[in-house]
Amino acid sequence: MRTSFCVIFLFFFSTFLFSQQSLTEESTFKNKVAFMTLAEAHLPSYLALHTHNKNFALSPKNEFITIQNQLNFKQPYLFFDLAKYIRSNVNTIWTSSIRFDIANYYFQRKSYPNALNWYNKTDLNFVPSSKRNDFYFKKGYSLFTSKKYDAAVPFLEKAVNTPLYTDDVNYYLGYIYYTKNSFKDALYYFNKVSSDSPKQKRLHYYRALIYFKQGLFDKIIDETVMHFTSLKGNEQSELAKVIGESYFKLGKYKEAVTYLKKYRGKRGRWSHEDFYQLGFAYYKIKNYKEATAQFNKIIGGKNALSQNAYYHLAICYLKENKKAEALNAFQKTITLDFDKVITEDAALKHVKLSYEIGNPYTKISDILTNFLAKYPKSPFAKEINDLLVTYYIKSKNFNAALNVLKNQKGYTNNTLLQKVTFLKGIELFNQGDNWKAISNFNKAIQNNKSLFYKARATYWKAQAFYKLNSFPKAIENYKTFLVLPKSKQTNEFKDIYYNLGYAYFKNKNYTQSAIQFKKAYQSKNLETSYKIDALLRLADSYFGDKKYWPALDNYEKLLVVNPNNPYALYQMAISYGFVSRNAKKISALNTLIESFPKSTLIDDGLFDLAIVYSQENQIKESLKTYDHLITKYPNSLYIPQSIVNKGILLYNIDETEKAEKTLKNLVEKYPISKFSNQAVTIIKEIAIEKGEVNKFQKWAANFEHVTISNNEIELASFTAAEKKYIENNIPQAKILLEEYTEKYPNGTNILTGKYYLSEIYFEEEDYTKAIPLYTYIHELAFNEYTERALLRLSQIYNKTNETRKAIPIWQKLEKVAEYTQNKIYAQSNLMKTYSHNNDMNRALTYAQKIVQLDTINSTILTDAQLIIARNSLKKSDTTASKKYYKLLEKSAINDVVVEALYHKALFLYTEKKHAESNEVISSIAKNHVLLDEWNAKSLLILAKNFFALEDNFQSTFILENIITNFQSQPDIALEARYLLDKIISAEQKVNSSISGNEITNTPENK
Repeated sequence: MRTSFCVIFLFFFSTFLFSQQSLTEESTFKNKVAFMTLAEAHLPSYLALHTHNKNFALSPKNEFITIQNQLNFKQPYLFFDLAKYIRSNVNTIWTSSIRFDIANYYFQRKSYPNALNWYNKTDLNFVPSSKRNDFYFKKGYSLFTSKKYDAAVPFLEKAVNTPLYTDDVNYYLGYIYYTKNSFKDALYYFNKVSSDSPKQKRLHYYRALIYFKQGLFDKIIDETVMHFTSLKGNEQSELAKVIGESYFKLGKYKEAVTYLKKYRGKRGRWSHEDFYQLGFAYYKIKNYKEATAQFNKIIGGKNALSQNAYYHLAICYLKENKKAEALNAFQKTITLDFDKVITEDAALKHVKLSYEIGNPYTKISDILTNFLAKYPKSPFAKEINDLLVTYYIKSKNFNAALNVLKNQKGYTNNTLLQKVTFLKGIELFNQGDNWKAISNFNKAIQNNKSLFYKARATYWKAQAFYKLNSFPKAIENYKTFLVLPKSKQTNEFKDIYYNLGYAYFKNKNYTQSAIQFKKAYQSKNLETSYKIDALLRLADSYFGDKKYWPALDNYEKLLVVNPNNPYALYQMAISYGFVSRNAKKISALNTLIESFPKSTLIDDGLFDLAIVYSQENQIKESLKTYDHLITKYPNSLYIPQSIVNKGILLYNIDETEKAEKTLKNLVEKYPISKFSNQAVTIIKEIAIEKGEVNKFQKWAANFEHVTISNNEIELASFTAAEKKYIENNIPQAKILLEEYTEKYPNGTNILTGKYYLSEIYFEEEDYTKAIPLYTYIHELAFNEYTERALLRLSQIYNKTNETRKAIPIWQKLEKVAEYTQNKIYAQSNLMKTYSHNNDMNRALTYAQKIVQLDTINSTILTDAQLIIARNSLKKSDTTASKKYYKLLEKSAINDVVVEALYHKALFLYTEKKHAESNEVISSIAKNHVLLDEWNAKSLLILAKNFFALEDNFQSTFILENIITNFQSQPDIALEARYLLDKIISAEQKVNSSISGNEITNTPENK
């Protein structure tokens, strides 16, 4: 088999060698071609021999044939043989020819850099004339693909008339001149491309670009729109951009939108300019929602285009009534300042919006003053000044408002000045500084610019005098207010007769107070609660004027409209007594006792009922009533007197043993009560009657304070001290009381003396001396000063921050307090103290007690509700937390309202009600002064809401502000940074204008 193969091969090879011998180095190119043709015919045999025997020697001619055929047949030895051949045969006809063939080899395989390398090495003299146009085109195209346009032109121009390449050459030459902005030449060549060429589709795009650069937008539309649908994929996307921009330049925004939105971007990503153009086109056709959707994708921009985009984004938000979002966009616009006109207009709109809805990033006063400083000649300067003053008025910073009105150069507004001085007076009035309040009211009255504020100032001046107990002056100003022209237009007018009535009442002019309270009751505008009180005080005025029948009529009338009024019922009973209607008095008092068992007037009613029974000689009923009072109300101040009265009644009906026992119990239980002396006198009389004087003396010896005869000197000493105390001559009273308590430590009036002295020390804040006295009083058996002593002692410990000592005092006060307010005081302080000490279970217990009360100070109620709301949230009781935070939204305390609204926004966010949550946060910024913590927390929720709503401009803007402005809240700033990086990373995938520079170092990145 091998032998026959060799024989066959040798036959072909001998023929091949024979053919070789007829060729020389000087042969013509024609002979070379003939030779190659012959070689190709014998190639299979030659290759078989070369493969079989590697030592088979080849001449340069033979090697040329081998390499050329390897090129044609893609043989693997090409590059090894090529390098060897060229080194051995420099500048031969075979070497030059084969370089051209190698170049064609690479060209066919679209390896144009390699092809160009070999075309550059090819000697054109050795390229057959029939192949030279092929050489020109291929080398020109290889240069073209390498973007060596200048070098490509001469080669392409030489091939332009070759039918095979004409369209391609014209296209490439046109493109080259297009890149050089030589549009005339570019169009010349593009137009020479035949109409049926596949390249015509692409030419529509380049012609459009040329027309666009030439500003021939109409021509683009005329010549390219018709071809738009014939293009596919990226070519259609690119042409859509050109057509859309052309319509945009022509101001045909509706048509621009149609094409711009079909653009797919570069590698699937748009740029800020792309978003801006589509957004602005939507803006011009008043599709503000879609315009917003495009503008808010421009994040992190810091150029004129971005400023313009943010400005129009703000306008779009305004058109959609999204004022909080517009505020942020205007604020971003101001920071760029490329276009001065836009910057100033944005600043003005930013100022007005900040004033209108609030600004969570900067104080409104700073925004207003900064605008005035930067644009002092603005035609809106006066308007902004007025806003600044009005803002200070709204925020109750009246001193700042007065400074603007009085000190700002070239700015005066007397109407506002009068208003501010009036409101400053109101502020001082509410703070209890009534004299300074009156001073401001006088200034407002003297300004006289507004009769409306003059009337209001006069009214509140009267109120201030009333607070100072200067009732005649209060009456004088109330009466002046009544005759002022604008008084009836004020809100205060509805209360004038009510307040004037009280002024007369306090001045003990009951005749006039009755007249005014009657007018107040008959007024249509007075609130119902005030009307009821006016009717009560009308009855009291008649009572004070000793007109008991009219008093009775009005008490009865009051009980018809307000039957749950134990005070009116009690006063009616007393009035019946004064008109000698004891039967009705007894009936009224029994109704009081039965209907209002928890009223603080029950012990008063029982005491009066016992007395009226005795007056009616119903001794058994009287004794029974005294026993009821003594048994059921042991802490009542009436107990000592009731026991004495009971003892006297028993003595008078000859129940001597019972009388003696009752009176002795009084002396033993209340040894220093002023009723003890009276009891001792009766006990002594009983002893004399019974002939047991010695026994009496022995009993009396157990009590140092019990004296058989009155100590007139001790009594006179106390009376003198008490007189000075009642007259408010405190320095003299203090001296006399100190002398009395030191000289008579067991005197019959020692309890009262020590109480008076403790009150003096308390007012002087001499707590070291006051504490022992109050302690002495409350540690005795319950007496008329026990409750007051506990109250004062707890107040001292509270002031000195000794809450540990105050706790047991509050606990005792809560148990013994007869007055509801003192009980509430004890409970509220225990609640706050336990809360402060993180004893939340006890704090919660007291908070729940307090919220159940019918009447409670609003501040205390707020504290209780806040404790319940917070603890419920900690225990994941969302329902209870929502309930109490909802109640706290009405609090008068700014920080509490902010906390409540923040949690409302948080609840809405967790429920995915993002727009509603944003509205709540906006209301916080508008209506409340924010502390850093609540501000940062609220803004973070706001950013999360916008992220969920796919408004990335708002979200990133807010997050950037949190990171910049709230470094004092590191946890919140860190969370903001993490979310910002997340948004930017996502946006980079669709927005080519966003670099990685915006990414910050988050825990995840680290």
